[in-house]
Amino acid sequence: AASPVPVGLIATGVVIGHARSYVIALVVPSLDNLRSDVGLSGDHEKVKAAIQAVVDKVNAGLAHWETVKYFRLLPRDFEESEGERTPSLKLKRKVIREKYADLIDEMYREGARSRSA
Repeated sequence: AASPVPVGLIATGVVIGHARSYVIALVVPSLDNLRSDVGLSGDHEKVKAAIQAVVDKVNAGLAHWETVKYFRLLPRDFEESEGERTPSLKLKRKVIREKYADLIDEMYREGARSRSA
């Protein structure tokens, strides 16, 4: 049997891919769960590797065109006070796409470079 996906290591994730050639994600790691469940603290590379393992497990259950190709870790969660959430805490995807446009574009540029290499 497949092991459960430890999505608790991710506090919030935003998947972006509409009208794009592949899917990317902005990920807010759950630092408390990374410490308690995996024993990780502030080591960025180890945190990134733990999140990559979660993304890989999620991707394994998806069709190729649905899989997350790249992701970036964000240092803080999305906040209502920053205009990124509604009063009911739903994500404002358009605001997030605009606010993180440079990071999103960087992931698509990275993908274009690796696909043409």
